Amino acid sequence: MRYLGLVLLLTWMVMTCKPANDISIVPDIEFLGMSKDTVDQNIKKNDSLYIQLRFQDGDGDIGFANNDANIFIEDMRDGYVIKYASPVIPGSASLSDVSGTIQLLINTQFNICCKYANGQPACTPAEGDQKFDVLQYRIYIVDRAGNESNRVETGPIVIRCN
Repeated sequence: MRYLGLVLLLTWMVMTCKPANDISIVPDIEFLGMSKDTVDQNIKKNDSLYIQLRFQDGDGDIGFANNDANIFIEDMRDGYVIKYASPVIPGSASLSDVSGTIQLLINTQFNICCKYANGQPACTPAEGDQKFDVLQYRIYIVDRAGNESNRVETGPIVIRCN
């Protein structure tokens, strides 16, 4: 009878144990929002906006010790890519899940310019009728194993072509 009780106890413990982590080792991101949706191009004054993402990675191997870029923000108008390096999250076999939020500062000084339909050079003050431009970003991250996350897109960002 003692052995039957021990077997039942062990069976119950195995059945109620938390299952192994099934979070993918490929990073997953989600677009949470932006601080604003309208910015000035950098001709007269510098402007910026924040983009917030949620991330999750099953083994936590996010960021490179040598500060290599691992966050990629693509301007969907022309494919121009802004690259960022996140802080290192030390992955290990004992980690079951790493998640959090990332806040990215996009500064207009070098990154956000109006593209003109009339052939006027980009990043110059508007000379014709086009006083605004609209861009959207596509974003993804890469972990130390080379796994690329899913791609997320921001909402439209209006640029004043001052």
